Amino acid sequence: MDARAVNQKALNIKTSSLTTAQKNWLNSIVPAAAEVADSNGLYASVMVAQAILESSFGTSALAAAPYNNLFGIKASYSPYVSGYASFSTTEYVGNQYITVKASFNTYSSVTNSFYDYLYKMNHGVTWNTSLYHNVFRSVAGSYSQAAKNLVSDGYATDLTYGQN
Repeated sequence: MDARAVNQKALNIKTSSLTTAQKNWLNSIVPAAAEVADSNGLYASVMVAQAILESSFGTSALAAAPYNNLFGIKASYSPYVSGYASFSTTEYVGNQYITVKASFNTYSSVTNSFYDYLYKMNHGVTWNTSLYHNVFRSVAGSYSQAAKNLVSDGYATDLTYGQN
């Protein structure tokens, strides 16, 4: 399937309750998600769902240009990174939510944000390079299992991550 022709319907994304702005944003990112996912064994639907959750449908400052970070990926090496930006973020630490200042990767395009997500899934984090390997189609077997694996792998500190 040509990733440029992929849209919300092709990924079975229900849009009836979304605003026009949310639908337009989805249409703008779905082709990049499909391009990266299809050629690399990930689920585009999971990537899009995470982008929605992490960026509040692209409305977060970090997701907007010039930062283009749809996944809240913190500052780390990747061949897709164009720079770094500092933002306040909420973390769950020591049984409580706290606000901290953190550095995040920035990208020259939304597509590079998706490729960096792939890079993170392939290379994990410095203390566990295979951390996210069970998110791939070959291991998870379904998009719902891939989403559950992200949560169990600790992708986010939010205790309710993935329940929204």
